[in-house]
Amino acid sequence: MNVVVLDTSSSVCVLALYQGGRCLDRSREAGRSHSQILLPEIEALMAEAGIALRDVDLIVLGQGPGSFTGLRIGVGVVQGLAFGLGLPVAQVSSLAVLAQQAVRLHGARNVLAALHARADEVFAGTYAADGGLVSLVGAETVARVADLELDPRDWFGVGDGWQLATEFGEKLGRVAQSVPGMRPEVEDLWMLGRAVHARGESRAADQVAPVYLREQVASRPSPGPR
Repeated sequence: MNVVVLDTSSSVCVLALYQGGRCLDRSREAGRSHSQILLPEIEALMAEAGIALRDVDLIVLGQGPGSFTGLRIGVGVVQGLAFGLGLPVAQVSSLAVLAQQAVRLHGARNVLAALHARADEVFAGTYAADGGLVSLVGAETVARVADLELDPRDWFGVGDGWQLATEFGEKLGRVAQSVPGMRPEVEDLWMLGRAVHARGESRAADQVAPVYLREQVASRPSPGPR
């Protein structure tokens, strides 16, 4: 099975091909150049693997939240490939990818993944380790750290949102450990995407969409007059 793994939700262009038992990883720092490098890197990846795009069986996509522009670029490319080749797409939360890495590398059990959104807001999601894979506890959200609703656990913190260390300290009182510099890696995206596909939850091209979280917040109905 040939599986393309891709995430452009951050400044890192996460890109790899899982081909049987081997992984060809072409992930690199992209900054704001995802639109310039993504398609050439996919072509180079196919050439390195010795296959054509028509030989790909599945795409695993980091769906966000994260960089608005990066997500639009990555999702647009994946939609084009999926439409043109009739490929299924397994979407995975980019917050869950960081949480999975905390479990894989640090043995974390309860993970609070937070990515910087703007000003003093973060994209945040809480996860628990379950059989080696993370599962979402509650719902992902975008909010000020002080407004996050969190269970009283010893959270393991990951993501650049944890650069707001003072705010998290005031909110939580204590944390087991935090790794603000953790970046998404292909292995964690692949592990979660493989599980999504095995559960029969992969999507057709016309169902592929980014998750911005801000849209969900903006679309919530406002409370009526008091």
